[in-house]
Amino acid sequence: MSPHILYESSPVSMLSDDLLCMIFHEVHDSDERTTRLWNSNVASLLHVCRRWRYLAMHYAPLWDNLIWSTGCSVDSGLILLELSKMAPICADINAVAVSDKPQPSSEDIAAVHSVIRAVMLHLPRLTVLALSWSDEYWDLDVFEPLSTTSTSPPSSLPRLRELRLLHHPPEDPLNVPTLSNLACHDLFQLHLKHVAVKDWASMVGSSTTSVSLTRCTIQHDNFIEFLENTPSLSELRLCSVDVLDIPLYYFSLEMVGHAMRIVSVSHLDENFLWMLQIEDEREYWLNFLQFPWFPRLTELHTIYSGGWSSLTIIGEGGSPNPKIRSVTAAQSPLPLLSTAFSPGPMDNFTRDLRLLSVDITDWCELLYTIRASSGASCKVLEIRLFVNQSLLAPVTDVEPRDYPWQHFSFPRIQKLEIILQGPEPPSEQLTRHLLRAVRPMFLLEPRGILLREAVRVKFVGSHAHCNVLMRIFEKLAEEGNDPDEVMVCQALLRCSAVCAD
Repeated sequence: MSPHILYESSPVSMLSDDLLCMIFHEVHDSDERTTRLWNSNVASLLHVCRRWRYLAMHYAPLWDNLIWSTGCSVDSGLILLELSKMAPICADINAVAVSDKPQPSSEDIAAVHSVIRAVMLHLPRLTVLALSWSDEYWDLDVFEPLSTTSTSPPSSLPRLRELRLLHHPPEDPLNVPTLSNLACHDLFQLHLKHVAVKDWASMVGSSTTSVSLTRCTIQHDNFIEFLENTPSLSELRLCSVDVLDIPLYYFSLEMVGHAMRIVSVSHLDENFLWMLQIEDEREYWLNFLQFPWFPRLTELHTIYSGGWSSLTIIGEGGSPNPKIRSVTAAQSPLPLLSTAFSPGPMDNFTRDLRLLSVDITDWCELLYTIRASSGASCKVLEIRLFVNQSLLAPVTDVEPRDYPWQHFSFPRIQKLEIILQGPEPPSEQLTRHLLRAVRPMFLLEPRGILLREAVRVKFVGSHAHCNVLMRIFEKLAEEGNDPDEVMVCQALLRCSAVCAD
């Protein structure tokens, strides 16, 4: 029996075209957005039979996502634009030369320009425009619809919800492209890198949730306008931003905190402030954390990656969603946290902490912070301690500090998780520091009473790393050189469970 006859006799052959297109759309939604052109579930529909191929090729919503990068087929990108007809479409074009590879050939450059020119013809129906390029592919004629030199009216993008213009220049760029011939409003997301976009603040509005500005020069008044007009903002990323026309009594680096104080950004339920490569971040994040209505502080999280540190504080709010503030910076913001809440109603801001999720490099500073706020005792119930030997001595020059005073306790601690990260197993040096760090969770100071049964301990990490740590615990307990160290080792071994990755 021929395949055609088999198909004619199958129940699926009786489905209407409309129902099949609905099924095709479900297949489309199951694809990852990053899927490249024809290597997708949707593309597989073309190979089932002639009818399916015909329907899929003529159902425009299936072809609404153009993701194209250097090295891809030009024809495949152009065909997808043609198949999408007049349907709304996302365009993500990556034209960034790889630094460790030869310079792009004239054919490579021509291919990139062909695709970008084609996309520019479809600006009115774009919902996402993500354009990344390096100087090798820059051409004023190609980018003319977006450029300030254009003599034509601004390019209208009435359906645009997300705009990403990311310029990747060499280390010492000679020029900054100026792109301002765009007419779009109330974007959901705006991401700019090393470009000058005039009137960028007019592109955001009440629906905007995410804004990222990297290596950009902005006007003070535009930044104020942006903060005032984005009540739904949940993610703000600033990196190497230079501010012009600021009040004479403020430095450029202080302006962000000043602007946030002016517009009282405390109305935001959640916000993320990202800053890197800044020498003094105090004015940036301090005013970002100072808001009068901040509820009880219940969680504190820190992350250390070797190149940057992140601090997140979470409090109970009147709404179903907790209030969140998160700051990522070149240096840990934790030392200034107490300053953000003092003096004021949050002076004793650590009294209601219930969860601490902290990198071991921040542990000493955290105890200082708690001691300055609420004394030498904390009512926290759960602690997660992250340990990454690959970021610490002897692998690197970073060495965690020890808290100098023994008198500190967590009398209500119920659960301790020690998360082992990175490719390097924990060393004995790091293990001894870890034991000193967790001592307050097992010994009720100042009497040194062992709370052995009160704490549930779990080690999370690779099986090999957990085994190494357990063997070091056993070795130190057998040697018995330090009585307190022995007691904590025995408590950890008795109360622990291993959850290997």
